Amino acid sequence: MKKTFAFLLLSFAWSMMFGQSNYKIDNTLLNKTNQNEGPHRIIVVMAERYDDTQLAQKTAFMNKAQRRDFVIAERKAFCQASQAQVIDFLEAYKNANLVSELKPFWSFNGFSCTATTEVIAQLAERKDVAMIYSNELRNMIPENEKPKPATSRDMGWHVSGVYAPDVWNYNGTTGYTGNGVIVAMIDSGVNYNHIDIANSMWDGGTEFPHHGYDIVNNDNNPMDDHGHGSHTAGIVAGQGTAGTQTGVAPGAKIMAIKVLNAEGEGEDADLITGVEFALEHGADLINISLSAVGAGPCSFYRDCFVTCLDAGIAAAVAAGNEGQTQYAQPIPYNISAPGNCPPPWLHPDQESLLPGGLSAVISVGATDINDEHCDFSSVGPTTWSEGPYVGDYHDYPYVNGDANKPGLIRPDLSAPGANVTSLNYATNNGYIAYDGTSLATPCVAGVLALLLEADPELSPAELDSLIELTSIPVGSNMKNNRVGTGRVNAYAAMNALFYHGPTNLTADFDGTYVHLSWDAAPDAINYQVFRDGIRISTQNSTEYIDHLIYGGDYTYYVIAQLSSNYTTLPSNRVTINKEVEVEVDIYHNTLATVTWNLPPCTGDGFESGDFYMHMWIIDQTSPWEISTNNPHEGMYCAKSTNTAMFSTGKISLAVNVQTNCIVRYYARISCFPLNGGGFFIDNVQYGETIKGEVPWTRYTVPLTPGNHILEWKYGNQLAEGEYENAYYIDDILVGNLVNIYRANCDGSNCELIASDWGAENFGDFDWDLLPIGQYKYGVSLDGGHSIAWSDCIVKDIMAVDEQNAIEANIYPNPANDQLTVECAGAKRITLVSMTGETLYDADVDSDKVTLRLNDYPNGMYFVRIQGDMGSVTKKVSVLR
Repeated sequence: MKKTFAFLLLSFAWSMMFGQSNYKIDNTLLNKTNQNEGPHRIIVVMAERYDDTQLAQKTAFMNKAQRRDFVIAERKAFCQASQAQVIDFLEAYKNANLVSELKPFWSFNGFSCTATTEVIAQLAERKDVAMIYSNELRNMIPENEKPKPATSRDMGWHVSGVYAPDVWNYNGTTGYTGNGVIVAMIDSGVNYNHIDIANSMWDGGTEFPHHGYDIVNNDNNPMDDHGHGSHTAGIVAGQGTAGTQTGVAPGAKIMAIKVLNAEGEGEDADLITGVEFALEHGADLINISLSAVGAGPCSFYRDCFVTCLDAGIAAAVAAGNEGQTQYAQPIPYNISAPGNCPPPWLHPDQESLLPGGLSAVISVGATDINDEHCDFSSVGPTTWSEGPYVGDYHDYPYVNGDANKPGLIRPDLSAPGANVTSLNYATNNGYIAYDGTSLATPCVAGVLALLLEADPELSPAELDSLIELTSIPVGSNMKNNRVGTGRVNAYAAMNALFYHGPTNLTADFDGTYVHLSWDAAPDAINYQVFRDGIRISTQNSTEYIDHLIYGGDYTYYVIAQLSSNYTTLPSNRVTINKEVEVEVDIYHNTLATVTWNLPPCTGDGFESGDFYMHMWIIDQTSPWEISTNNPHEGMYCAKSTNTAMFSTGKISLAVNVQTNCIVRYYARISCFPLNGGGFFIDNVQYGETIKGEVPWTRYTVPLTPGNHILEWKYGNQLAEGEYENAYYIDDILVGNLVNIYRANCDGSNCELIASDWGAENFGDFDWDLLPIGQYKYGVSLDGGHSIAWSDCIVKDIMAVDEQNAIEANIYPNPANDQLTVECAGAKRITLVSMTGETLYDADVDSDKVTLRLNDYPNGMYFVRIQGDMGSVTKKVSVLR
């Protein structure tokens, strides 16, 4: 009886606490605790955060090894002190078998354990606990990564595909193979007896005689019982002893850290334990060809890789293989954790869109032998501004179709990931092939190992910038959410490390001309000058003058071509701003015309009833059509027509853009959820695929200067249900939309008079109705946060129009104190004194109107008559 009462009391207490504290518990764990009392495997994140703002100052004179040791010691001391009370609290429950497997972490401030629902409820009530996550066992190897027979004994195409052999024989003399660089392979373990890698294993001494550690079984024998880890390790350091060269960096040393069981399953806590082992035992680099699908942006992963960044250790991490399953893992959650964490260095393309925080993760996508994006390779962007597990991170916001919230570009770059041959763990001399970003990731890790042999002190940011800036573009010259900056190029990265480019680029701007100058690069034969990523000059001089016409921000950099045919990294970048200039002209004192120095927009609402307004490129296999079916505005819109299964229809528009701007369009769709429509720039998708039933929605996408192909594509996989099976677009505009304002010259009475204006000028027909005064007009590109104003314009009552825009006659009769106005089609009459006082102002419905002058003294007056054809102002004298 007592036991029953105790159980009921406990259940009641849990429900009370649960109702107050469930915001601290993730949904997966919440469902489990609702179903049973446990025990449950959990990860707990503490509320207190380590402050690393002074880290750079503290480690300024340390080398990389000293910095790593300092960071580890600092983190351990902080986390131990922060967790002391809660660890003591949990230790008390261990004796009652309510808590077990308690594991404190130091790479993030938290711990893992197995605990009952009762203990979890009490943890959720603690003020020093920020969040409790389920530490569930999950498949961390994508299901599509299945082994298949190796079809060739030649050198793996991935090795030559990243130009690794050119680095092994660098300059024909001293080459680089990654000699001595320790790469921690956090995976399913490694068959360290395979003859291709037996001589490439880390020497762990007597403590770790098998070259690593098995986190899963808590022993020092990380033998691979799955196969994935051996395959990825061979891509980094396989020496080709059995006949096929598979390693990009055959001189590197593999530290085997087993975090997966024989089924390829693992826990988040084990993966992080593996990272901490790598840091503590001297790894120079980390490779993680795993992904926690569905975890989303997860604060403990990001905290962990911020620690890696602070310690100076970069991590190559797979982006994931969910590119073809966006229906289940939609953007911005298609990139798996921890590959969705930010990079060590922000590419200028990301900075120009949306800057944010950093971590050690270099996210890797996959390309095939034809240098095309592999369909399975996960796509970005990702976000850290929302989601149940983001913690205190609130950067990189993403909203589909909002140019101001583009998210974080993922992946950072790509590498060979299709039909990649490497080691077969089941034999000591065999090979198999795999597809997946898991294989692209060690290709990048191998390239990083080559660079680290050449310069062991390279920071994660320097490593990341070297490989991103020298990668071979795939589909687009801009960093994008399918392949990042392109395919990694080991040879170009090594050249960039040794052959420095122009430095000290400066820009003097007088409002019209930009005078660029820079310090010469050794052995340069010419320089290429870039404005906003577009090459505008190739020359021998170290100076260049650029003429700017349009207002906006412009970013310049310079690249040197050397006598050895190497191309250097870009110089520093400089950005200048040419102010938006606003001019106003007054016509007949009735109309103010506002113009500004921005390039005109290109737009099409299809109101011509055809595709001839612009040079639209129509896919002839499934040509789009003009439709009157529920357009966004007007009478017409464009509609896809491909209704056959497994078909794709698209409509394309070529544009030339002068400055950074946006593409704005409206779209709606009605289709089976496996189908969908999307927007592409230069064959790279921007924003997520829309599917199902989506009403007319406005989408905006940033667009860089240059020539581009814009495409709207509809993919039809299956036609079922009550759907139209069509993708519609309307009201497309390419350019800078502006808001237009009018205010008194002192800034008072600021009024928005036009929003989202796409035409190249604006006519203010209300000028005629404004009181006498001084006015200015403004143009804003950012919704009014900053406004470029014209000079002051004086509205003077004496500036009357004697050209008779409309036919009007005035007959004063002082004897009768009357004023007669005759005007066919008159709509409004206004009488104003010399001082600007309005004496009469009314709408009229007659061609002849008589005004009384009884109360008005002798003098000059002005009569404004507005009609269908315009308005006119007349002077009249009253003399009695």
